[in-house]
Amino acid sequence: MSDRREPRPKRGDLDAVFAAIETSERGPLGWLRSRRSRSRLAAALIAAALVPVAVFLAVPRRDLPLYAAGRMALALILMAATLAALAARALRRLDHLDRTPWADAALLAGAGLVTWSVALLPQAHAAAPPGDLVRAAAKCLAFGALTGAPVAAALLALDRVGSRRTLAEAILAGAVAGNLALQLHCPIVDVPHLVVGHALLVPLAAAAFALGWRLSRRLRAP
Repeated sequence: MSDRREPRPKRGDLDAVFAAIETSERGPLGWLRSRRSRSRLAAALIAAALVPVAVFLAVPRRDLPLYAAGRMALALILMAATLAALAARALRRLDHLDRTPWADAALLAGAGLVTWSVALLPQAHAAAPPGDLVRAAAKCLAFGALTGAPVAAALLALDRVGSRRTLAEAILAGAVAGNLALQLHCPIVDVPHLVVGHALLVPLAAAAFALGWRLSRRLRAP
């Protein structure tokens, strides 16, 4: 028996295959999915950048003069880097051998680690805690979900595979984007609020994905 491996598809071959998507799926969606991986990633990152920019311009946090610039920059850089890594992994080229199969689990864990680390830092400045922790946290969770949803939707629209892995990474990227938007919007610096109303969005998104995937499999089962 020959031990030769099957040859990997060449980049040109895959480009030709995926270019056919444009004709099979008419309209902007088919055109976007037929682009090369770098172009799709650039489009996803632009969409992801527009969300925090819009939040900062439309509804910026009121305590910016009191918030340390270095700490703000560190939080934004950590979350933006995590978001970019999730997007790059979700939209990675299929003609390259995956030499880092552990990267998926590492990125999913990293999304939680970064957002929880930012939330658990010592209080940024002196301020009274919110009167109603649950109500304030619920508002922030809703805001984070709404601002993160377009990022997840953009990644899913640009995805060619539709696998469980890419779906999970798109949803987690949306949760990180929601945290990034909250960092620019929410003036509450109380640590319990940041944990319950901001960082909790990531595990909630992961739980929603796991539950939704399991339910969809049961519904598809004969």
